[in-house]
Amino acid sequence: IQLAATQIKLPFYEKLLNVAKPFSLQLLVEENAEQLEISSKNFKTVFSKINGELTSYRCQGIEYLLQGISPNLWRSSNDNEIGGGFVPENCQIWKNASKTTSLKKFNWKKEGDNIVISTHFEIADSALFTIQYSLNGDGLIIVDNHFEPLFEGLPVLPRIGITLQLRQEFDNMQWFGRGPQSSYPDRKESAFVDLYEGRVWEQYYPYARPQENGSKSDVRWLALTNTQGKGFLFTAPSLFSASAFNFPNEDLYDYSVGTSEMRVGQKRMYNISKKVMVTCNLDFKQMGIGGDTSWGYRAMPHPQFQIPAQSYNFRFILNPIDLATESPFKEYHPIK
Repeated sequence: IQLAATQIKLPFYEKLLNVAKPFSLQLLVEENAEQLEISSKNFKTVFSKINGELTSYRCQGIEYLLQGISPNLWRSSNDNEIGGGFVPENCQIWKNASKTTSLKKFNWKKEGDNIVISTHFEIADSALFTIQYSLNGDGLIIVDNHFEPLFEGLPVLPRIGITLQLRQEFDNMQWFGRGPQSSYPDRKESAFVDLYEGRVWEQYYPYARPQENGSKSDVRWLALTNTQGKGFLFTAPSLFSASAFNFPNEDLYDYSVGTSEMRVGQKRMYNISKKVMVTCNLDFKQMGIGGDTSWGYRAMPHPQFQIPAQSYNFRFILNPIDLATESPFKEYHPIK
């Protein structure tokens, strides 16, 4: 009988050899008043100059995207947050971010062998969010993000990261990080770091009241692939959190807000159904789930597990991968 278990990080690791990659393929650029198209022999991307979105990513003839990258600052309130009331009552500005985000500037330039696209957004007249894409001829995209509040006194952020939607076929999920169950900054010690895999739908837990779930903490890399092993490998310079669903994030959101009406029209598990998509969330940070109590401010996570509304810079790397011929471990650079 196992009474307890823990996992200890050893103070050493084997350093990978720095093997130089072959010269990147040449990039071609075409643009008009509405869009910017960047392509090479193996891939093609399209950016909208109207809303700043990466609208298409096609690699070796396969379209990957349903919806491009956008800022992600909200998560569905969990039971502790509903009971405490602070997040659903005071942080609505971040819930409505996707509806109140407007493109302020779009530009691009050539930088060596790469093409760099910069998109500048304003969120609810309260914050600026910049997404900069650096593309090389092999299809790799470095996504640099910057969040900047416009004034002090803004509420805490439930999460800060990016989200995108892939086509339904990229339904196989593999990750090197904590698992297999959900884990969060203040609830993760029992989720050991290992190599895990499964279908996207298996990562969702059907709580009686739909709420935040499925997050994987301390992720080194995440791969979402089709049955042939082709898809995206997501990495970052530091540990990150990630989740994937077969429905939009909004499906987990509550119908109504306000302490007196919180349970009026509230969703139930039967309101959540599998849809023809894969939503991928990449979080630089996500708030803890709290729960010292389930009422009052003590339901909030401890201060070290909250995310103040301050300036943040973070990076994610999107790399097309074929698991039949490539190993994510060779593409991933270990974190010291």
